[in-house]
Amino acid sequence: MLGPIHNALRSFVIDYADERRRAGELEFQDLLIRACRVLESNTAVASAIRGRFRRLLIDEFQDNDPLQTRIVDAITQSEPGRAFYVGDPKQSIYRFRRADIQQFNQVKRDQQNGLTKLTQNFRSTPGVTAFVNGVFRPLMVEGGADQAGWEDLNPDRPQMTEVGQPVTVVGEEYEGPVDKTRVLEADALARMIADITASHWQVYDKALEGCRDARFADTAVLVPTRTGLRHVLPALEDRNIPYRLESRSLVYDTREIRDLLNLLRAIDDPTDQIALVAALRSPAFACADDDLHRWRQARGDWDYRRPIPRGVAEDDPVADSMRWLNELASRRWQLSVSEVVGLCIRERRLMELAVAERQPRESWARYRFLHDQARAFCDGGGSTLGEFLAWAVHQAEADTQVIESVVPEEDHDAVRIMTVHAAKGLEFPIVIFSGLNTQPRSDAPWLLWGADGRPEVRLGADLMTPGFSELWEREDKLQRDEYVRRNYVAATRARDHLIVSLYRKTGRQCDAQLIAEALQSSAAPCRLLKHNQIPEPPAIGAAPEPEPDQETWTDRQEWIAQRADALRRLSALPHESATGVAKLAAGKSAPPERQPNHEPDPDLPPWRRGRAGTAIGRATHAVLQVVDLRHYDESEIRQAANAQAAAESLSGPAADAVRRLAMRATHSHVVGQAVDANRYWRELYAAVEVDGVLLDGFIDLLYELPNGNLVVVDYKTDALQPGESVVAAAERYRLQAAAYALILQESLHRTVERCILLFLEPDEAVEIVNLPEAIADVRKTLANSTQPVVLSQ
Repeated sequence: MLGPIHNALRSFVIDYADERRRAGELEFQDLLIRACRVLESNTAVASAIRGRFRRLLIDEFQDNDPLQTRIVDAITQSEPGRAFYVGDPKQSIYRFRRADIQQFNQVKRDQQNGLTKLTQNFRSTPGVTAFVNGVFRPLMVEGGADQAGWEDLNPDRPQMTEVGQPVTVVGEEYEGPVDKTRVLEADALARMIADITASHWQVYDKALEGCRDARFADTAVLVPTRTGLRHVLPALEDRNIPYRLESRSLVYDTREIRDLLNLLRAIDDPTDQIALVAALRSPAFACADDDLHRWRQARGDWDYRRPIPRGVAEDDPVADSMRWLNELASRRWQLSVSEVVGLCIRERRLMELAVAERQPRESWARYRFLHDQARAFCDGGGSTLGEFLAWAVHQAEADTQVIESVVPEEDHDAVRIMTVHAAKGLEFPIVIFSGLNTQPRSDAPWLLWGADGRPEVRLGADLMTPGFSELWEREDKLQRDEYVRRNYVAATRARDHLIVSLYRKTGRQCDAQLIAEALQSSAAPCRLLKHNQIPEPPAIGAAPEPEPDQETWTDRQEWIAQRADALRRLSALPHESATGVAKLAAGKSAPPERQPNHEPDPDLPPWRRGRAGTAIGRATHAVLQVVDLRHYDESEIRQAANAQAAAESLSGPAADAVRRLAMRATHSHVVGQAVDANRYWRELYAAVEVDGVLLDGFIDLLYELPNGNLVVVDYKTDALQPGESVVAAAERYRLQAAAYALILQESLHRTVERCILLFLEPDEAVEIVNLPEAIADVRKTLANSTQPVVLSQ
């Protein structure tokens, strides 16, 4: 029975590969296979390639698959000295990409005479390496010939007395459901992270050449898979601990992404009632259960293409939602997938609604992530919304196999959470390794490949080809061996501190149990903490708000009326920008025909939002908004300057001026101080009501001092007036800078310690003298203004 199925599948695979070749749609694996065939079958081609490359240097060799090694062999013809391999078999964790540790071991045996062992560890403290050696030495050795083998790590760093015991092991065995254990583990991790900052754990800082207090961003939580994160994230939020997810496989499992995908499914398929109701209940529409019940009682259908039932109020939330969905669904064929995703985020105000979340920046990052994924999908040739949704489901189900990291916010002091695969190649001052209580999968796949390249197939529990059982036993052992190596990779990401969570269910075969047994037999140095021994640090930030009382229909109507009244009142406020304050003081006013606009236009390009002034000034500000201020190089600045100059239709001397001014700013001492402060923000929109006037503006650069006070930096790109000194020019901008300080102090209740004007022509910085007096002058100017409305400049 299986013979004909084999033959049919074989023909299908070969025919499909040939179809990809004819269509010019070869995948990466196709390229490897065809390159290997050409090199092995055509000596002339192999000889020509060999003549072009005298030496082949293969880095991260433990991640290579057999095809790549065959390509190397075909080029070098096994000639001594032609190939140079670098790799660590203990870090071979990509079997799902066909990485083969047996291949690594075979090449190592073949190259025994030219083998050099690199055992020096420059990352971790001696305490961390001693723990790693003690725990993983026996686990690696027990793996036998199919495992990586073992060489002790020799630490190059000295032990820091300020750090104390660098390794902490928390947790133990518990009876009952594994979910109960995961709840305890999540609570323990949150308490440990809170204690890290509350107890001033010390980490080494290369820039300081010494130790400093740990910040949230120094800690990375590494997990094998996303299982258990649904308990960890709420535990962090309950203690006001900021965090960010930095693995794509983890981001796909968040509420924001699930809600947005449900909304997209409803748009793509009007008959998907489950997706529609889920979207209606999400923050995008915020339809409560009573709204949905009232809609259903009015005989409303779960299909937005149907007419609104009679008797349903015009402003009914479900009716409004249905109309919006129907309108966008009818337009989706004229829009790209990226445009549809962008419209959902923008028109449903998802970024604004995220402000009400405990971790708004994390929510923003997730929405931007899916929007970026949609752009990448379109750039890769994807066309329809349905295709994108199927592709997204595949990405979500790939679990740890989607290993690319999400780009973090550069100024966000937050705990980093990622999979071990995403952390490979990285290092962190403090590593918390958790999620080890998941039991390895015991169900066999339906297809395995033997060493001879022949497939073995399983159809059901008892129907399989003759060699499947034996091959599965071996495959299962190789997989468990890789889990050991994966755990080793996680432990060796730590520089100063390592925290290992061994919360597990009694009798459950899992990685936590395996490490616990190795720890008992090896006596590796560490601090052992049971759950009741974990410190209970004070709450971080503001205490959580109490649960609201049950809302009644009358309460909600009152809230709607109050909200409408507040919007009318705020819309009628006199409005002034920071740049307009100085004009008010000088008796100047904005042109009367311009209308108030309190909100930055979201449809403008990012480099134009909130900016007026000259084209050179706008382009220079745009460059300083996008370049990496910490690790910039001149080529990056030139490239960004050329792009922004082109966007402003500048060329010749004007474009040269943009490059020159941007270069001066990035090299300035003022910008250097902001970057060294670690927490800084660029092109920050800020607004506040001051004595009945809405005051707003865009702050070019804002940074936080170690004492918590703020410093405002304002770039000035215009040239000085003839005969004018920098000090005199600074006086013209005195009230503008003070207005920024007033906005920040009133809205954040933080002290603005300094305001600095950075003149890029002629490259000088001037600090506002007597800032409190300047702020008082801004208040007087606003109070004396007779203008009902003055516009943002």
